[in-house]
Amino acid sequence: MSKINKWIIGLAILVLIILALSQPKSTVKTDPVEAPSVESVEPAEQSEAVKDLLEPTPNVMPETTAETESVAGPEKPISARPRTYTLGRIIDGDTFIALDVKGNEIKIRMAGIDAPESNQVFGKESAEYLDSLLQDPFTLRFWDKDRYDREIATVLVHDVDINQDMVLKGYAWSCDYYRKGPSYNIDQDEARAEGRGLWHEKSTLPPQYFRKISGHGEFGHELLKGGFYLWDGVIHNHNCPGKVDAAHSWNGLDDYENCPKCGGLIYD
Repeated sequence: MSKINKWIIGLAILVLIILALSQPKSTVKTDPVEAPSVESVEPAEQSEAVKDLLEPTPNVMPETTAETESVAGPEKPISARPRTYTLGRIIDGDTFIALDVKGNEIKIRMAGIDAPESNQVFGKESAEYLDSLLQDPFTLRFWDKDRYDREIATVLVHDVDINQDMVLKGYAWSCDYYRKGPSYNIDQDEARAEGRGLWHEKSTLPPQYFRKISGHGEFGHELLKGGFYLWDGVIHNHNCPGKVDAAHSWNGLDDYENCPKCGGLIYD
């Protein structure tokens, strides 16, 4: 065999050896898990999954139960927590008995108003009107207690301020001298201008004066019947030696000084 043939045969054997050594590297996969291609997930499914992950969960408040209230912390002031009451009975146009859900009685003095006394002109009408307004359940906004241990409160029926309605319709006076809560002076001005309710009566008198004069017995009652009259800031009663003119009847609001001859409005 010639040297050339031996060289060719040796070269062929070398090539075969090289091919044999390289064969395992080309057939063995180095990646343990084949990653899925983008095409393996359909676009619609991918968008829904992303939407579910990215869309924020709405803040849903749990239903209020006795258990959640007990965990919530100390109880809020009663004036800030609406509670439902029903009418027990009417005392007069600004005072009544309320019943809570357990039937307990609470004596209510309506805030910011003063209604005519039961034995005063327009007192009966005032009490009857208040009774008509409180036939539905109502809520109370408490402000304070008075010296008689009554709860001073604003009364709300279907979110309507009943205290305000009593003044606006002319069934009570706005009460600044004994006021807790809002003022109803503007409502009183409107009722007076329109002559509503007690403002249609010529012998109306603010209840605080009526109570004080009534304390003088029969003499006081006579003064109440005769009325009071205001001239140039001086108030007179029907016993005044001067001429009493009904055209100058006191409106119950204007400031005054008592007449030195008759004593005017109040006898101390």
